[in-house]
Amino acid sequence: MDIVYEVFDNFWTAYIAIFVMTAIIFRVAFVKRLPVLKAVAAYVVLAVGCYIFTIMHIFRFPVIPALAITLVIVAVARLRMIISDRQRSE
Repeated sequence: MDIVYEVFDNFWTAYIAIFVMTAIIFRVAFVKRLPVLKAVAAYVVLAVGCYIFTIMHIFRFPVIPALAITLVIVAVARLRMIISDRQRSE
């Protein structure tokens, strides 16, 4: 677990990693497309939340590993949903 804190020891690298992972989770988990203004508002709120997550990361909360696990779970669920939709259409 210490390797995560060694790699992401800088505030901005941790912030960017957390923001990218949360943006991917947001994009993959929520299938419905949002209008442009709502999407911008959602990403602004996401950026503020990522700032809070980064502060928690600095205090050694396992934010990045939890986001990585969440990313894998959401990706697997999405893949299973795509596979089941393809099987239904056949």
